[in-house]
Amino acid sequence: MDFCVPPASLLKEVAQFPNLVVVRSLTPFYGIPGLRVGFAVVSAERGQRWQAMRDPWNVNTVAEQSALACLGDREFQAATRLWLPPARDRLREGLAKIDGLEPYASAANFVLVRCTQPASIWQEVLLRRHRIFVQECSACVGLGDRHLRIGVRPLSEQDRLLTALAQARIDL
Repeated sequence: MDFCVPPASLLKEVAQFPNLVVVRSLTPFYGIPGLRVGFAVVSAERGQRWQAMRDPWNVNTVAEQSALACLGDREFQAATRLWLPPARDRLREGLAKIDGLEPYASAANFVLVRCTQPASIWQEVLLRRHRIFVQECSACVGLGDRHLRIGVRPLSEQDRLLTALAQARIDL
């Protein structure tokens, strides 16, 4: 939800719905996968129950300080929200021009693409011939083997990807 402009959230709804759990990971927006930092917002009752069952360790100091720095970096947040929508739209439009690919509209930092051929074939061709990795979604519930998840990257990397995908389409 961090990528939405304006940022979207269900945090205020937690007070009204005791079964609602809002989970937030800092990894996608801030690009800090190694730290695995995030949090959950729950009702007070659910929070007390979880506190009694949680693991005995907390986030380490490095991860905690990194999370605080990320959450306080308003300049980065604003710049990302300004850069992402046009970059994502450009990627989606480029993907739509390639036969065999059907990109979906997105509010995230990636574009989900339906493929006419198994996504693993596209993935393998891109990786072997162009050294570009895209995520196939066969393990994602509800998607199957005909979907790719393509991250929004800088424009020069998008151009390289789109050229490689066009070439891969010719080769399939």
